[in-house]
Amino acid sequence: MSRRTSPFIEADLVARLLQRDERAFLWLYQHYSLSLGRAIQLLVHNEEQTRDLLQDVFVKIWTNLGRYDAGKGRLYTWMLNVARNTALDALRSGKAKKRVDATQMLFFTENTIQIIDQQCHTNAINIDTIGLRTLLTKLPPSHSQLIDLIYLNGYTQQEAADELKIPVGTVKTRLQATLQELRRAM
Repeated sequence: MSRRTSPFIEADLVARLLQRDERAFLWLYQHYSLSLGRAIQLLVHNEEQTRDLLQDVFVKIWTNLGRYDAGKGRLYTWMLNVARNTALDALRSGKAKKRVDATQMLFFTENTIQIIDQQCHTNAINIDTIGLRTLLTKLPPSHSQLIDLIYLNGYTQQEAADELKIPVGTVKTRLQATLQELRRAM
């Protein structure tokens, strides 16, 4: 949570967001957009792309908040991982601008944020469908656990190391070996 005085405690904020409370989302945007925007800017070095990616990030936060687990870390850490991963995905794909899914858009007015979500009955990408879960079962448990924590649950390498009670260097080494093994398997 922000160090500023907050009308919400984190658990209450998350509960309100899960109930699709637009006032809570507006508060979240007002208090975290600058910080998340700076994190994106450090990676993409482009102001226009930063704004586009920040919008994508808040759409992802709105649509994927059900994946946030307070037992695994703070809301800000989870949102920062969403922002970082969105920026890295844009860089990896080589796209100059990452575009918001046409079915989901944020509209900002002076006092509100409106989220248009026309995706009521579309199928999201399911990692079970694309075969990732099957590949993970073929890995040693210590390696599949890292992929699950870092890539599927948004942990940082340090958070994963803390969770697994192993040195961060071990996390980095195992992660590199695991990614190479997954590339060969695909």
